[in-house]
Amino acid sequence: MLLRYDSKTRYQYEKSLLRLKTWLQREHPGSLSGGEIVPPLDPTICKGFLAYECVKRGPDGAELDPQQFKSYSAVNGCKSAIKFMYKQANLRVSEELDALLAAEMSTYGVLVKDIGTHSFRKGVASELSNTPGGPEAVNVWLRAGWTLGTVQGRYIFAESVVHGMPVASRSTLFAFCLQLFGQALLLESKDGDVKKRRLDEMTYPTMYDLIKKYNL
Repeated sequence: MLLRYDSKTRYQYEKSLLRLKTWLQREHPGSLSGGEIVPPLDPTICKGFLAYECVKRGPDGAELDPQQFKSYSAVNGCKSAIKFMYKQANLRVSEELDALLAAEMSTYGVLVKDIGTHSFRKGVASELSNTPGGPEAVNVWLRAGWTLGTVQGRYIFAESVVHGMPVASRSTLFAFCLQLFGQALLLESKDGDVKKRRLDEMTYPTMYDLIKKYNL
């Protein structure tokens, strides 16, 4: 059963598919028959089209100088148009193509330096369960035999474990919340250096301090 699209959305998809057909005529003429696109298309062809579409071009099709890129929504519309074409032809989008399109859009518009970064606290949970994909928090907590508690509590608990803080003490929460207000405390304190040193010792204790304090 075909999905229903409003006239505006259908018009946008058809414009994108017209650009796809023009691009195929030039780059992959074998994908056309009688001047029309013949799906299914090779996933690498779809990837090439998205790479072409993400760059802004002039009326003659040449890239603008300096190079400029289209918005995420514009490129994502092209991805949706490809899926629309498959639905119109009563064809199923292959898992390979679906994964490729999703992967292309997951990093579009993201700064290179930010790709691959991950929350430190979530990374701890991934490391504990040996699942780089990032498991659900409940799986980690149940396996470790911990009480779930609140979302904020779980984050503070994970960070406490990493820093070697005593997880059973309510003072742990207070210690880590102090860090959030550390700068304000320093500004109001005349003995800022002493305050900062005490704050650091409380929030990030050394292994020696922990062994001495808790008789480990």
